[in-house]
Amino acid sequence: MDAFSGMAIKESTSELIVAAAGGHGDSADNRTVSIRIDVDAPVWVVRKAASPVAGNNVGYNADGQPASMHTYQSTHYSPTTDRVLRVRPRYTYPSAWDVNTNDGFDLSTNTWDGEGVHPLATGGYGFVRDSDGNVWTTAFERYDPLAKQWSKPITTRTADQVRFPGAYDSKRRQIFTLQWGDGQGADTGLSASRIPIDGHSQLSVTFTSNAALEQLKADQPMYAAMDYDPLNDEFLFYAGGSWAGARLAPIPERVYAVTPVDSGPWTIRLKEVTGVPAAASPAGVQNRFRYVPALKGFVLLPSSKTNLWFLRTK
Repeated sequence: MDAFSGMAIKESTSELIVAAAGGHGDSADNRTVSIRIDVDAPVWVVRKAASPVAGNNVGYNADGQPASMHTYQSTHYSPTTDRVLRVRPRYTYPSAWDVNTNDGFDLSTNTWDGEGVHPLATGGYGFVRDSDGNVWTTAFERYDPLAKQWSKPITTRTADQVRFPGAYDSKRRQIFTLQWGDGQGADTGLSASRIPIDGHSQLSVTFTSNAALEQLKADQPMYAAMDYDPLNDEFLFYAGGSWAGARLAPIPERVYAVTPVDSGPWTIRLKEVTGVPAAASPAGVQNRFRYVPALKGFVLLPSSKTNLWFLRTK
């Protein structure tokens, strides 16, 4: 997960799943592991061991398992199929080939569905799951894993860039995107948009001017995470600190809260928290900052070398 990779969450069991993460020069290890955090003594378990032989710059190893790649924010749990979906990850081991794959890991059998079972996206990379169980790419292609069908419902776009992070607002049935530059170190400027999933348009979001907004811009966040808290009706945005110097300057206690409204400017503020989690990986947080409904708060996995941390919000 230090290889620019994230994790899925099965909300009904408060289970975190890391599936075939790695890739590029980091790791060929494509194992799938999980941990339940609603128990008194959580422990990581191996659901699927790594391939005995890893191929070079391939989408699939000889044993049929998906090869390790940077998963970024492409890994999501599908409640309609009880699968972890890895929708359009990026960068193979060891030379960072951009191979298009779309795969499902069956949690009831601990097996991958196999190459070709899930059709491929034609644009973008998986980054958000909605309340209907569909996974969306950054090009706003929508994948229904039950029907195994793609659609392209969004026909009107703004100039706002979309890479990561994004999160789903279950109250308003919309996706919210927020990033600095391209989200991974290139370009400048803050982009924010909302995408009602029952509509056909991306809409720009503006913010009330305040010190927190200026601090977020000064941080120039990269590889950030964000999720929606339905009980407080707000998004929490987390990058682990400032990226203004082109590498992470850890400020692990810094959390931004974004308050959505139905019309007009939204508001960003610094979330008041107690305690300081471990520093995040230099490869970013990706989507390892997840809202856990049963526990009424956010779980954070800063890196593979740290414990899990939990921020109770209700």
